[in-house]
Amino acid sequence: MKISGKRSWVNNMKNKKLRIVFRVDGNKKIGMGHVMRCLALADELKERIGCKIFFVMKNSADSEKEVLKCGYDITANFPKSFLDIAIVSVPDIGNKYLSTIKKQVKLLVVIDDSAKTQYCADIVVKCSCVPELSRFDRKAKGKFLIGLDYVILNKEFQIINLRKKIINPKAKSVLITMGGSDINNLTPKIMEALKKISDIKKTVVVGPAFKNKLKPNKEYDSKYGVSNMASLMFSSDLAIVGGGITLYEVACVGTPGIVLCQTDYQKMEAECFEKAGAILNLGFGKNLGEEKIAASVKVLLKDKEMRKKMSNIGKKIIDGKGAKRVVDKILDKIRKYE
Repeated sequence: MKISGKRSWVNNMKNKKLRIVFRVDGNKKIGMGHVMRCLALADELKERIGCKIFFVMKNSADSEKEVLKCGYDITANFPKSFLDIAIVSVPDIGNKYLSTIKKQVKLLVVIDDSAKTQYCADIVVKCSCVPELSRFDRKAKGKFLIGLDYVILNKEFQIINLRKKIINPKAKSVLITMGGSDINNLTPKIMEALKKISDIKKTVVVGPAFKNKLKPNKEYDSKYGVSNMASLMFSSDLAIVGGGITLYEVACVGTPGIVLCQTDYQKMEAECFEKAGAILNLGFGKNLGEEKIAASVKVLLKDKEMRKKMSNIGKKIIDGKGAKRVVDKILDKIRKYE
């Protein structure tokens, strides 16, 4: 059978092993979202072209454990040798720093959630649902990947998005997960709020950058740093989540979600999802009383039609194929340099 030119090129790349570096940070202050989406891209690239991948990270002790667990090497300094691809996902990244990196690589990819419109990069991924954060200068050089089609989640979410979500008449299980760090320590407050809600299975997940200790609680199945988040979300009737990457994840698997925001950026995203009808947005979690949280949970536990509507909308707007689409664009672009 004749092999197409593109497929032949991919096979050549597997033999050549492109050198790819990820510049990313993750900690309690900025959360783990940047690291998790870079890991999703790294896994997709490794599966597709069998490249040599390593990470450059700073002030990210807890995140580094996650990266090492996934089998990738870490260095504290950006290498001086010439590389094939650099992928940067760091908050408030400046063009001066990006221009330095660009001189060392064939292809520079930037993943950014800010309102910036110009970048010193070949590809820019802006996958926020917030219109104000998706704008870009059309005169700027480089290719811009804009919108929810490019939301980067690991492959498990893409697979589970295709499965039918069963919406029970009365919900029987609740999952609490406030992201990799829970920067405002909302998890204990939510657990206390659900104290008087009985006859449901309660599961709480804390991420690798969560610095506070949870009190022993027999009502909860407590999990730490899980690797099967998509499956856990999918098997739950309702999820109480933070407004970061977990918001996109819970929508993707079709599990109705209640969102407690922790930053202004998360609030903007939650408002967009709420407008679409995909989640119930309670606003800033630190301003909420336990009674408000409990009352909102009780309403959704009983309202099958509301949960069904949220589930269907969430699965439609986030299909989990973002990592694949981004890698497609990266490979198309790097192919021109070979």
